[in-house]
Amino acid sequence: MKTLNHYTLFIIICTLPYLNYAQWDTTQVLDSQGNVGLYVSMQIVDGYPAVAYYHNQDRELRYMRATDPDGRNWGSPVVVAVGGRYASMAVVNNKPAIAYFSKTGENLMFVRASNPQGTSWGTPMTLDAPGSVGHYISLDTITGAPAISYFDATNFNLKYIRAIDAAGTNWNSPVTVVSSSGWVGQYTSLEEVNNNPAISYYNREEERFEYIRATDGVGNNWGSPVVVDDSIPSSFHSHTSLAVVNGNPAIAYHDDDNQDLKYVRATNENGTSWGTPVRVDSINNTGDGPSLAVVNGKPAIAYNKGSGSRPYYVQALNNTGSAWGTPEKFFDVTSTSWYYSLLEVNGKAAIAYYVLGSGDLNYIQNESSSLNKTNISLKELQSGFSLYPNPAGDELIIQLGSSSPKDNLYIIDLRGKVIYSAKLKNLEQHRIDVSDFLPGAYILTLEGTSGKYQARWSKE
Repeated sequence: MKTLNHYTLFIIICTLPYLNYAQWDTTQVLDSQGNVGLYVSMQIVDGYPAVAYYHNQDRELRYMRATDPDGRNWGSPVVVAVGGRYASMAVVNNKPAIAYFSKTGENLMFVRASNPQGTSWGTPMTLDAPGSVGHYISLDTITGAPAISYFDATNFNLKYIRAIDAAGTNWNSPVTVVSSSGWVGQYTSLEEVNNNPAISYYNREEERFEYIRATDGVGNNWGSPVVVDDSIPSSFHSHTSLAVVNGNPAIAYHDDDNQDLKYVRATNENGTSWGTPVRVDSINNTGDGPSLAVVNGKPAIAYNKGSGSRPYYVQALNNTGSAWGTPEKFFDVTSTSWYYSLLEVNGKAAIAYYVLGSGDLNYIQNESSSLNKTNISLKELQSGFSLYPNPAGDELIIQLGSSSPKDNLYIIDLRGKVIYSAKLKNLEQHRIDVSDFLPGAYILTLEGTSGKYQARWSKE
């Protein structure tokens, strides 16, 4: 018999911008072998959604991947390693990889799959030891190699480490990014911001949220911390989630003192100055455990709301996040939810999380079709350009009209990262080799003196 102190991990996929419970499929039980779903992290792996998570009962790091692009069917759980707290997953050189905290040795660990689907895994590597190092981990690919931000709970410092090679087989020595006699560096979130690594985190000593960006592309040297919000005294659960939103870094975070969900975006591409924080939601202990992602070109957040920690989702009304829509409870549960991981999956919002209650790993999806199947968007019609074929195979062609912006072209992935850029030079047609792009959805942006236009396309 399952006991009430177990947890459930869900993945919810819904069409945007409105949520409709009646359109969801029946919940699928993916893993029911005890207390599963803690520290969940979700990514698109070889074209399909996948999750890494911690099995608390068996003290195991586990991985599971869907067998279709929408996540309607899933494979069996794969045991990756012993331990697995603070798990953070990324695609590293075309294979899934996970950074995690080993409870046994209290070390920072890294492991990478031996194939693109993640059905088998290599031997875990110890990256930082001894002491209790590897709390609040965030793994990302920085200028072509895996990198990790994390909290050193022995010395109470923010640290960073990056691999020497693209596959993560050899690593540089750890770098202390911010050193302090107090607690600095909890709740880290790592992103590549304008070609350099950047980290959001909580400074418990000064009781404020901070952002810091490296002065080089690999993260050997770092600039000075920038205060993002200093109005958060005595915060304990003050999680941060960093993403690049419309070209500038942005952070979703929990104001524990005022019990609010907040969002703030930098006023420039490097994050040297920041706008005024926006209170997105503010009722009864709201905003804990936020996960920020760009969904259909607009920032969105999954988070806890209320004294019972109910699962909520909210999306901005524009592509910068200066105004937000009405928060929605995206699944009708009465148990406490936690550890959200938000991602756009095949044109729809997808959220991985666990819930106090059944102790199962579950999955539920929206029945409606993907939003990225259309070939021409309203912006394309207005600006007189088109792109084809869509979906694309090895080449994407952009046909420019007389009114099209003809200065800069960018391709952005679903996390908001610029993965391709070019100067158009008044060409009428621009061809892009996309043979090395991973399958999935992308956003193409044209920018010039006549305006800025975006269109969605997908890679087969």
